[in-house]
Amino acid sequence: MFARAGKQEFWTAFGKYMSPVPGSDGEPANWLNYRTGVKGISFRLNATERHAVAMIEFGGDGATDNYRKFSALKAGFGDTVKGKWVWVPADNTGNPMLFLEKNEVNVYRQEDWPAIISFFKQTMLELDEFWSEVKAYFE
Repeated sequence: MFARAGKQEFWTAFGKYMSPVPGSDGEPANWLNYRTGVKGISFRLNATERHAVAMIEFGGDGATDNYRKFSALKAGFGDTVKGKWVWVPADNTGNPMLFLEKNEVNVYRQEDWPAIISFFKQTMLELDEFWSEVKAYFE
């Protein structure tokens, strides 16, 4: 019970911290539940007792095609979105995805929250900037 409360407190703090930060278009953004506007492409954040992870998940009928399209934009993605992203193609166990980890942080340790929030903020702002440039390619 306590662990869940700690995690919920983190997400509340992150949401409050990010609420005044506009998206790349200057409009308010829902950073906790980022809407790509394209069915089957989701940006997700997760934090545990071991790490923080930013993910791009491809689901639904077009998962493999969307992953291939995204892969074609890999150079531009790397120019805009920093970090060593792991590219995971579809296999028998699940849908394709990309993810970036920040290790050795614990969402249940409040002293780690600034590092996690900074990681998520930078990553989401970069993803938002990239997505604003390429979204039309997926529509």
